[in-house]
Amino acid sequence: MPVTDHRWSGWILAGGLSKRLGQDKALLPFEGQPLVLRTVNLVRQVTGNATIVGRAAVFKQIGIAAMDDHRQAEGPLAGIITALEVTESEWNLFCPCDLPRLDVRLLEHIRER
Repeated sequence: MPVTDHRWSGWILAGGLSKRLGQDKALLPFEGQPLVLRTVNLVRQVTGNATIVGRAAVFKQIGIAAMDDHRQAEGPLAGIITALEVTESEWNLFCPCDLPRLDVRLLEHIRER
């Protein structure tokens, strides 16, 4: 059951260009769904919400809340800065989009700390 604590926001960092892989790693299928969607669902379980930072048009097409990174192609720290510029939450949980073995228990542990 998702947390409904409005002090928390969940953010998925997906602004990379996947140059080494040659295709968008966020959209790679994993366990029957795009990898990024799996991550969104896990983060939602812990924070009650999740927004992707990076290439909003791509992710909105598949029905996921997203916003463009304010600093394109400047790495994950730029995505974190983008989210912190707009968040109204006291606490913000950040996850990369490409962790196929991410476990909700780890995210819950981080939130509790």
